[in-house]
Amino acid sequence: MQYKYIEIADDVKSYKIDGQTLHYLKNYEEAVGGAEISSYLFGDVKSAKKIGDKKSTLDLDNYTLSVFPLKSKLNFFEKIVGYVPCIDAEGTSGWLRIVGKSKAKILSLLLMLLLLAGAAVYFLTNRGPDLDDAAVAYEMPDYMVNKDPEQVLIPGYETITVDKDNIHSETILVNPEGNLCYMQYEIRLTDTQEVIYQSGFLEPGKAIPGFDLDSEVDKGEYDIEVVLNTFDINEYEQPLNGGVIDATLQVE
Repeated sequence: MQYKYIEIADDVKSYKIDGQTLHYLKNYEEAVGGAEISSYLFGDVKSAKKIGDKKSTLDLDNYTLSVFPLKSKLNFFEKIVGYVPCIDAEGTSGWLRIVGKSKAKILSLLLMLLLLAGAAVYFLTNRGPDLDDAAVAYEMPDYMVNKDPEQVLIPGYETITVDKDNIHSETILVNPEGNLCYMQYEIRLTDTQEVIYQSGFLEPGKAIPGFDLDSEVDKGEYDIEVVLNTFDINEYEQPLNGGVIDATLQVE
């Protein structure tokens, strides 16, 4: 079906579709009430670049625009721009509805996606300290309770015994109660500085009641360093003064 565009006063609103300017009336009530044209709506005028095959055309002086069947419900990103008068091939006068993109909805969606992306980045980069899954609340003996908030109490270790078959140790790794810091353990072979165990973060008053080495070690006795890394309790990425304890690893 072909429709002939009827030009109206150029002092009304204008809208461009596929590079062509249409003068239109904003409200349908204004259109049918202020013109000697029937109130019949023929269809929707919209850009053909994103719609697929056109169904009908609206003829301008040197150009045609695509006309599609009237939709009772527009999709989320569409909006009614206004109405243009026209005449169909049989001479019946009526109106075509201009359908365009709703920039406000598109911007709202983009803003929402940006907010979600920002929230995801924040969540992924601010998940808090990497607490050790094996840590449990532990009742500390009196000598393992820090009563000076200005200091960090470092536990001592002389020998750590490990079962050769399952590389498991029953040694308890603790962060003394009263420390205002997270504590992380590393165990290194002294001669090679190979890290054979690394814990997650321990909160004050928590302990790891036994652990498995990260590497297999042959039976024997080894010099090791028990490295205690400490981090501010309020800013867990901020390292504090830790300690290094010379000890012995006994693999049986």
